[in-house]
Parts: sequence; structure tokens; C-alpha cells
Amino acid sequence: MTCCKKDDTVVALDGYAAGYLIKRGERIKTWKRRYFVFQRGCLSYRKDSRDNSKTLRSDLVLNVSYYEGKKHGLSVRLMSGRELYLSALNEEQASIWLEVIEEFLAQQRRQRELHYVHGKRNKHMEPIVESDCDYDSDRNTFTM
Repeated sequence: MTCCKKDDTVVALDGYAAGYLIKRGERIKTWKRRYFVFQRGCLSYRKDSRDNSKTLRSDLVLNVSYYEGKKHGLSVRLMSGRELYLSALNEEQASIWLEVIEEFLAQQRRQRELHYVHGKRNKHMEPIVESDCDYDSDRNTFTM
């Protein structure tokens, strides 16, 4: 099975990444090509890159790491408790996704540390991050 078309690229800029990845199914462990967008801590995906394509899932990212179970693999832990297993077209694209997400998460950790130090002097604390994800308590999912 081929991963992606040869002309597929990852667009990455300042905490944003978009492009095709192969995603392992949750129940049936098949691998399917999906278009992913990471923005402001939220990872969402849909069948293709068309703007009118329905978002299949959207959730806040807690952690990302390389996944040894698939070539150019990534493992993404989500706020919902779900773990996504993904595969990029090549090592360069896997590194781009990993770096964009890790840099965002590191920035959030630094902000929390600053808020913690500042909070010791001042009881009022502002929210750390605004996210494009909204929590749907009925479905126990995040939406954009």
C-alpha cells in the first residue's frame, strides 16, 4: 500500500502544520490516508484537503513521539485519552510534524511555568491558551 502521492507536502509555519498522513484505524487496524491540520494545540483530520470536506475528528494534543511500529511513524496522545498512530510519507515529513507539535507543547509548558511563578505573587491567573477546539460534553469530543 502506498502512503501518499509523491507531490504531497507538509505546510508548516509558526505552530501550524497541514498535510496528508496515514492513520491507523481505532477498531479495525487498517491504515488510511487522511488530511491533518495542527493549529493552536488542536489536531484535526478529514478525508481530504478540500475546505468543504467534513472534519472527522478534532482534539487537543497532549504528547507526540516517534512510533516504532510503522515506518516514519508518530504516536499522538490526545486530551480525550485516545492515542493516534500515524505515518508520514518520509522521515523529513515525520520530523516536521514532530517538531511543530513538540515546539507548541514546549511553549505551553514554559507559559505554565511562568504563570505558576507569577501566580505565587498574584492569585489571579489568565488562561494559558485559547484553542480552536471546543469540547462537546454530549459526545465527549472536541470540535473546531
